[in-house]
Amino acid sequence: MRSIDDKPIFANLVVGQGINNGVVNMTLGAFLFSPSEDGKTAVPDPVIVGRLRMDIPCARQMMASLQNLLQSHDASVATAKAANGDGAEAKPEEAERSLN
Repeated sequence: MRSIDDKPIFANLVVGQGINNGVVNMTLGAFLFSPSEDGKTAVPDPVIVGRLRMDIPCARQMMASLQNLLQSHDASVATAKAANGDGAEAKPEEAERSLN
């Protein structure tokens, strides 16, 4: 499939969501960390990184895809925890490797 936008985005929060006239709308955001005026601390600065608009069938596909991805991730983390033997948290790279 041809891509019309080759710039991926990173988001770590949903800023807004809604449905209007059968169109699902989601606004995604991320935190930038800017130095404070005194330069001693980092101040989280939320910014909008993308807006998604889709019809209901596409929203249902996205919901199913996200659910499948998260279930696979959770299963991988559980497997890695079991491999550690003591219930300790799995290292992220171990859980990620088991997804591939």
